Amino acid sequence: MNQVGSNTLVDRYQIEQEIGNGGFGVTFLAKDTRMPSERKVVIKKLKPINQSNVDYEIIKNSFQKEAAVLEELGRNHPNIPELYDYFEDEGEFYLVQEYIEGKTLAEISPISQERTFSILTSLLRTLQYIQDKNLIHRDIKPENIIIRSSDGLPVLIDFGAVKDSMGKVRRSSGSVISSVIIGTRGFMSPEQSVGRPTFSSDLYSLGFTMIYALTDKLPVEFEPHPQTGELDWKKYIPNLDPTLEKVLDKAIQDDRSHRYATADEMYQYLHSSQPKKSIKPTEIIANNVDYNSTPPPPTPPLPTTVIDPTPPINTANFNVPETKKQGNLKTASLVVLGGITVLGVAISSYWLTDMITELKAEIDSNNQTITQLEDTVKEKDGQIEQLENELKNANSKTAEITQELTKTKSNLGELSNNLAATQGQLSQAQKTIKDFQDSERIAARYDSSRSSVSSRPDVSWKPQCGSPNNGEKVWWAVKTDGYNLSLVKNNYCGDAMIYSRGETQVASFTSKYEAESFAKMLNAHSGEPFWIRESVRQ
Repeated sequence: MNQVGSNTLVDRYQIEQEIGNGGFGVTFLAKDTRMPSERKVVIKKLKPINQSNVDYEIIKNSFQKEAAVLEELGRNHPNIPELYDYFEDEGEFYLVQEYIEGKTLAEISPISQERTFSILTSLLRTLQYIQDKNLIHRDIKPENIIIRSSDGLPVLIDFGAVKDSMGKVRRSSGSVISSVIIGTRGFMSPEQSVGRPTFSSDLYSLGFTMIYALTDKLPVEFEPHPQTGELDWKKYIPNLDPTLEKVLDKAIQDDRSHRYATADEMYQYLHSSQPKKSIKPTEIIANNVDYNSTPPPPTPPLPTTVIDPTPPINTANFNVPETKKQGNLKTASLVVLGGITVLGVAISSYWLTDMITELKAEIDSNNQTITQLEDTVKEKDGQIEQLENELKNANSKTAEITQELTKTKSNLGELSNNLAATQGQLSQAQKTIKDFQDSERIAARYDSSRSSVSSRPDVSWKPQCGSPNNGEKVWWAVKTDGYNLSLVKNNYCGDAMIYSRGETQVASFTSKYEAESFAKMLNAHSGEPFWIRESVRQ
């Protein structure tokens, strides 16, 4: 039996501290007491969303299947954490994974363009490996990429498939569906927000993740262009590399047909105009990692033979006559030249063989991708096309409303006598924009079968929270821990910020009662602690 309260699981894993808490469960840092080294491990405790006996058996079978897939991924790829163990006890499911020492991409951003290019290259190779297994990550974001301290390479964590298994239910028709949407607001593509992720959905998330690495800004912090609706992120990066700009711009297109189909296609575009750089063997692994410098490139997919150079021979202790020594040098030179010629032929033959093998693998991969795309096209029906048209119309209406909002702001000076009415119009316009941008609410409008009952209070995301500033001196601020900034900005209040004491300031109210009510509502919705603090403005 698990003893979480006594900090021990299955008489083996000793919990050291809690390192994460979300809607699907809790994450702990622990040590494996049965291993001689008592190695550190990460334990994820997952809790099913649906508690009926029928759904529980479906969830259990799905969890075991997805855990087996996760085990295979981690065992065969160095940039995916290994799965050491998984088990179920008293209605809760546990994953025991490799502990990756390092910092997340969210912690080290912003970084240089060179560093971003290197990290993106490595992640695309990792994603291509995942896509070759016909799998989709579904939750790529800065917090789920750890830059490993030992070699500076990015490690992809927290796959969404296992969390998705916690929401499996059986419909009255007998079919099994998922009652939850996996992903993070802002980094999640439109098709993923309605439960239809594809390979390009991961590339959409990866594109915004790399933009965050360059700018240290979330997608919701970029203003849309008033005519096209596209997010203007490039103005925050001086001297932006043209290739990087084009690749990232294409990756974050709302229409998936305008994005890259696979990670390998995005990789080829990224490197189509980049000069090749020779790498010394000693550059592959770095003991001390500088997170703002360019890391060593990822290990190539094909094996590389490294020939150690012959150490120099110390001739200081040899007593050889000068003429004889010169003759020996000539003979040695001929031998060395002959050896180099043979070695060059051997290396060239080995290189050509590897190149042919790699080309064949790429052709097979491209053929498989074409087959998958053809199957996807055949499976499209009228409902998908209608939904995509609705999403395009929503983007168009959002651009129109943004134009109206800009006109309203330009006329504020002339409408000072009607300030109250203008503020009401701005609030309504902002609410309308939010409604169209809230992909989950759009999805619920056209796919009622995915709706689920929740006992938590309804808290919707707003660009600004709290009372308007009317000159009051006494305010009540709603606060939470600093590490909850991304949670609050992505799900509740877009204007949240890190304030003094390292706390996240969510919103300010002139009424203590409103502040307390808002804090209790956020606590009930997220499970995170929220509190209020009085402040007096001079």
